[in-house]
Amino acid sequence: MNPRPGRSITVQTYDGTSIPNSIDLDPTPEALEAARFSQRRSSLVLTGLSVQGPATGRYNCHGLVFASRRTNIPPCGFTDAVSIDDILRRDIYQKVRVPQLGDIAIYRNDAGEVDHSGIVCRTENIGSTGKVFVWSKWGALEEYEHPELGCPYADCKLEYWRLKQ
Repeated sequence: MNPRPGRSITVQTYDGTSIPNSIDLDPTPEALEAARFSQRRSSLVLTGLSVQGPATGRYNCHGLVFASRRTNIPPCGFTDAVSIDDILRRDIYQKVRVPQLGDIAIYRNDAGEVDHSGIVCRTENIGSTGKVFVWSKWGALEEYEHPELGCPYADCKLEYWRLKQ
């Protein structure tokens, strides 16, 4: 499933800034089971999930969003990491209030750091309330389509970003 792990590829922002990355080994069956067990034990009740892609070490959520599923982009705080905020700025995204199909969903922790990212894949209007669905990858687990807060990052502050026109 994961050809040639243990390397990186050339990934750059729109303005030419290099983004450090890595293609990691696929998780072992034991590691996957431990991650799934941890997810099941959390107090978060996940409903409305739809598996969209395989478990792999080839890419993470940021690699799905900003590198077309080709590699892991480490979160800020790792050696030589470019922050997701830098990528958003350098790729000329702007924050928006009402998400549309294809926008980027950014999940920030209490310290304001980006913990997770995904892509808005569907929106529904139910009466006067809009419902947003996000496509994202959860660590080495699978890709999921899920309600915007129906994920392990539901305690984060959610923002939406769109390429500036």
